[in-house]
Amino acid sequence: MRNILKNGTLFLAAIIVSLLVSEVVVRYFFHPVDHLLPRLEADSVLGHRIASNTGGHDSLGFRNYTLPSKAEIVAIGDSHTYGVSATFQNSWPAQLSNMRSSIVYNMALGGYGPPHYLHLLKTKTLDFAPKIVIVGLYFGNDLVDAYNLVYSNEYWQKYRNPEIIGANAKNTTATTTQIKGKFLNETRNWLAHRSVLYRLITQSAMGNVVRIIEFKSEASEVIDIKLATVRQFFMPGYRLESLDRNSLKVEEGIRISKVVIHEIKQYCLSNQIELIFVLIPTKELVYSKLLKDSLNNKIPNVLLKSFEYEVSIRSEFFQYFKKSNIRYIDVLPALREAATNGKDIYPINDGHTNGQGYSVIAKKINDSL
Repeated sequence: MRNILKNGTLFLAAIIVSLLVSEVVVRYFFHPVDHLLPRLEADSVLGHRIASNTGGHDSLGFRNYTLPSKAEIVAIGDSHTYGVSATFQNSWPAQLSNMRSSIVYNMALGGYGPPHYLHLLKTKTLDFAPKIVIVGLYFGNDLVDAYNLVYSNEYWQKYRNPEIIGANAKNTTATTTQIKGKFLNETRNWLAHRSVLYRLITQSAMGNVVRIIEFKSEASEVIDIKLATVRQFFMPGYRLESLDRNSLKVEEGIRISKVVIHEIKQYCLSNQIELIFVLIPTKELVYSKLLKDSLNNKIPNVLLKSFEYEVSIRSEFFQYFKKSNIRYIDVLPALREAATNGKDIYPINDGHTNGQGYSVIAKKINDSL
């Protein structure tokens, strides 16, 4: 019995040592910022931020390999600019940097919206002396995120509508990963923050299978469909909440965003920085035509409503940008063309584009500069 315990202990110790050695080896070849989850912490103005130098992020808490002294372009945005669903090098700011052979500093985080962008612009951007600031405006939740921050944080109270009585909101949470499963969730999250080896395994094809199973088991209503040559999941009622023009949050979010965008423009003008907004559509709108064709017009009404509202909101912002003489780049046509041609530009179970999708966005931006 003693020998069995001794051998078992030695075997367990050998496994632990092997895993530790493997972790050291993979960190030599794979940068932690591409795989480790960073640590989030509270921020009195932004609501949340990434703690300095955690998960391979830089000393300011942003997703960059290094902290440059200068950058030609600073990209500000939410999770779609941060690059969720892709490695750092495959995020659109990093791909744009490679296309232009110049530094593009990524200053983005999930759960951020227009007020966050204004604050980052005023407090962080000038340190990099950029010629251009590109703001990624995502229609899927940026408007609601603007509302949530303004009505949950006293710092932003001047942007509130005094006629709205009793309005309140919860701070949004950051999106930095696709991990959404509940099985061994605490253990998985602990490993995701600390082990590159674990993240490489979970980001493999095997990990995708697990995520697909969990996604379908947790979602009450999922459209599982093959569009062009790519299989995709859609949740009919999920997107509507952040686009519903009958919602106070959405309409107030639109108003707040316009006010903030005007301030962003004025700040860039006063500091001689070229300002460009990149308008990022939802996955649902990108695939809307293919969905209608594939479902023979038997598409759920809630999804049709989300298309209608997003088109309406986009149109309103197009007019606002033109009237305000603010330059913008609409990447919907390029993404829609790629989807129609059967390119795999989104993960099956996520609304963020993957590396190929971010490449489409980066190319459209670069061609427009």
